Amino acid sequence: MAERLSQMAEQMQMFLTKQVDRLEKEIGAAPGGKPDFVEYQRLVEEFQEVRQAWELERDAEKDRLVMESERLVEAWKKLEAEQRETLKQRVLRTAGGEARVGGQGGGALASQRLAGPSNTVAVADCDSRSPTSRNGQIPFQQLRREMMEHARQRRKR
Repeated sequence: MAERLSQMAEQMQMFLTKQVDRLEKEIGAAPGGKPDFVEYQRLVEEFQEVRQAWELERDAEKDRLVMESERLVEAWKKLEAEQRETLKQRVLRTAGGEARVGGQGGGALASQRLAGPSNTVAVADCDSRSPTSRNGQIPFQQLRREMMEHARQRRKR
């Protein structure tokens, strides 16, 4: 078996040697002659320079996109905080109005509403008056999750 493999290797080597010799003769007979090694080296260097410039540009763009996504995530968090604060103020104003009508002090009822589990009821009361806020809340949360996931993926790269 080893002898047969050795014979096959010799035959392959002879075949390849003949093919290389034939190709060298063809190149020598071609109108341009042998390719200029200096020209080839110049083209390789030019390619490497262009590639390096492209990689630098790609990395800079990637960094810019990461920074932009982080900036958007921060802006989104700020917007959410502002919306929570607005909702909280609306609940407090609503609680203050109900307290005056009921005869109690506004501050006591508002603190009662915000202190306990009934806080969710206050938010639900507010949501029932504003159907768009409830409908907009789901896409808002979904978009926020997508942005956070995108930012996490960018940081991993």
